[in-house]
Amino acid sequence: MGLGYSDVRITFGGETLMMSWDGTEASAPIRLDGAPTQYQTADARHRVSEAVRLVCPLAWPEVRDWEEGSEAWDELEYETL
Repeated sequence: MGLGYSDVRITFGGETLMMSWDGTEASAPIRLDGAPTQYQTADARHRVSEAVRLVCPLAWPEVRDWEEGSEAWDELEYETL
């Protein structure tokens, strides 16, 4: 894995998932619980918060609004490990 590789623990609604990504490599896939998503680091503009925002609809498709300040975003917790 690259120098910018990290794991991010995401918790929402009592469920915890792991996102893995390389924040320095634009073409690196963003993974959710080990599975690659359709997103790459460049899609998240190299920002952890944007990467989290991209994978949340995949993890919790019943939630429609993941924008900053939304109820769901305010309830969400994430931590880089």
